[in-house]
Amino acid sequence: MLLGGWALAAAAPAQHPDTRAELKLQGAHYTVHCHFTDRAVAAEALEAAEAAWTAAATLIDLPDEPLETGQPIHLYRTPDAYRTAEAKLTQGRFARNLAFAHWATRTAHVAVQPKRDDAGLARLGIGNLTRRLIAHEATHLARFHRYPNFSQHPGWLTDGLAAWSAAAALRALDRVAAPGADPNYATHMTMAQSMLAEQRLPTAADLLADQLPDLGFYARYGLRWLWFDFLATRHREPLRALFADLRGFARTNPRRVTAALRRRLGGDAFAALDDDFRAYIEALRPRWEQRTRTLETVGAQWVQSAFVKRPAQAWRRDPTEAPPTRALVGSVELLGAGRAAARVLLGAEYGPPIALAFERGDGLRVRLVDPALPAPRLLAEPSAAQGERNHRIAFTLKRHGTDARDLRLSVADQPAVPVRLARSWDGTWGLATDPGCVTIWHDLEAR
Repeated sequence: MLLGGWALAAAAPAQHPDTRAELKLQGAHYTVHCHFTDRAVAAEALEAAEAAWTAAATLIDLPDEPLETGQPIHLYRTPDAYRTAEAKLTQGRFARNLAFAHWATRTAHVAVQPKRDDAGLARLGIGNLTRRLIAHEATHLARFHRYPNFSQHPGWLTDGLAAWSAAAALRALDRVAAPGADPNYATHMTMAQSMLAEQRLPTAADLLADQLPDLGFYARYGLRWLWFDFLATRHREPLRALFADLRGFARTNPRRVTAALRRRLGGDAFAALDDDFRAYIEALRPRWEQRTRTLETVGAQWVQSAFVKRPAQAWRRDPTEAPPTRALVGSVELLGAGRAAARVLLGAEYGPPIALAFERGDGLRVRLVDPALPAPRLLAEPSAAQGERNHRIAFTLKRHGTDARDLRLSVADQPAVPVRLARSWDGTWGLATDPGCVTIWHDLEAR
C-alpha cells in the first residue's frame, strides 16, 4: 500500500537481531527498517531522513529523482536492540553513540532515545533527539552515495555536514524554531562562547586538520557543527565548490581538502578565517544551557524527557539587557504511570538551585526543595479534580513585594500560598525532570 506517497511493506526479520516483526517504509531516497511494528514512528523517521537529503542537496550535488533502491536506515526500539545490531557490524565501536552509519554495508542504525513507553511514543512520537540522529546518519548515507572517496573525508566535513543538515531538517519540519532557541543547539553555542572567552577556541588550522585532542565526545560534534555552519553561512559558494572538487579527487586527506578550500576562498579570506569565526561565535545568541538531555521548546508544549539513569536539566539564558524574570506561569503534565517528578529550578547563580517540585506518588503534591532548609516544605496537594486524572497541574509563581526572597505560589484553583526562600531569587530559572520520566510543560511563560 502507499502511505503519503511512500511504499509500506512488512518484512521478515530473519537477518536482524530483533526477534519481533520489522516494518519497512520506502521513500524517495531512503528505506526505513523499523524493528518494531509502528507505522507512525517509521513515517516520522523517514520524514526526518528525507528532510536531511533535501538540506544536504543545497550544498552537495545530490540527484532530485528518486533512487531505485532506498538507502537503508534501521531504527530500534531500545538501546539493547541497537547494541546487538551494532556489535555484529562494528564490535562495540559505536555502542555508546546509539547511532552510526556503516561504511561497508552503507546502512545506518539508530536507537529511539530517550526511552518512552508505548503510550508516550504514541502521543509524542520519537522526539527531536532521535529525529536529529536519523537526519545526521541519513546525511552520511547521502555522502556515501555521492562520493566514491567518502571514507577519506576529514571529520570536520563529515560530521559538520551531517550535523548541519540535521539542524536544517529539524527547522524545515518545524521541530526547531531557531538554533539559539533550541536547548540542544543553544548549549553548543554556549560551550563555544565559553571557549572563546577563555581563549580555548580551536583555530581554523586545528579544525581543518581535525586536531581537537582536548575536546570531549559531545563538544567535538558541537564545535564541528558550528564550524560548518559558519562556513555554510559566510562562505557558502566556496564551500559548494569544495564539495564539487571532492568528486574529482581519486584519493584525498585533510591536507588536500584544506588546500582546495584555500583555493576556493582565496588567500585573504582564508587568512581571515580565525577572526571571522571568532566574530561568528561572539554574535551567537543562545537562550538555553542544557546540562543533561533532553528538552524540546517548540510551540506551546515543551517536552522534557530524561534518560533512565540521570535527570534532564536545562537552564534559561536571557539576554543580559533583559529585566530579571519576576513570574513563571504555566502548567506541568507528568506522563505515564507510577512515581514521577518535575521541577522548576530557581536561582542557580548564587549556589545550589532551589526547586519547586511537582511530584506524583500516591497522589499529587507540590513541595519547595531549598538546600538551605532542613527539609522540603509541602506547599500544595492538588485533588483529583484539580489535576490527578491527567497528572497536569496549573501554577503561577511570582515575586511578591520588594524582598526578592518572597514569592507567591498558586496551584490549580487552590488559594495562593506564601513562599519564603532562604536567599534572594535573582530571576534565573530552569526546568528539570527526574530520571526515566517524561514531562510536558504547557504554555510556560516567563514574565
